[in-house]
Amino acid sequence: EKRFDNLENRLENVENRLGKVEQRLENVETKLDTIITILQNRNWPIEFALIQTNTVLVYKDKIQQLKGPIFVFGASGFIGANLFKDIYSVRQDVYALTHDATKAWRLKLLNVPFENIVHCDILSDHSVEEIFDKYKPRTIFNLAAYGAYSKQKNVNLIYETNVIGTVNILEKCTDETVYIHAGSSSEYGFNCSAPKESDPVKPNSHYAVSK
Repeated sequence: EKRFDNLENRLENVENRLGKVEQRLENVETKLDTIITILQNRNWPIEFALIQTNTVLVYKDKIQQLKGPIFVFGASGFIGANLFKDIYSVRQDVYALTHDATKAWRLKLLNVPFENIVHCDILSDHSVEEIFDKYKPRTIFNLAAYGAYSKQKNVNLIYETNVIGTVNILEKCTDETVYIHAGSSSEYGFNCSAPKESDPVKPNSHYAVSK
């Protein structure tokens, strides 16, 4: 019991630290939004090495072989935004899907057409069906998730997003759809620093279980 109490205390300390980091990130996001607005008002090009680069991507050939159109759900997150950026630098039939484009600051940093950023609420079966009917995606990367951050404590929303949301997407896939789902190191519980895929999963939180 004492060990468990100590562990809980440590986890609380980690959560508090993460909360402070998240607050700092939110402040950075606000500043970035301000900078972007200023640059746009002055008609200055927002060029970042993310897109404007002559570097040949290591996976360029594989990206070209993907069946299109391509959807990237959860594209406003760190991994999703970078995945979308890399694919878009090779081909333009890729779409970044996010439930709130106004808060997707990472996507704002990318010099991509507005048409390639698509609103979709994966909790809404109608919303998912609508974009599938319109774009008819052939390859889907699902990185949409809720509960990874300490501030995301709504248990119902964790399962709705990570489970029901995923089901809504899968229900719209056909036999010709290629679906790639992003897991999480949280699935391995306390063995999350450098787990192997062959290691047993030992989820120790609602988020870990849902993933």
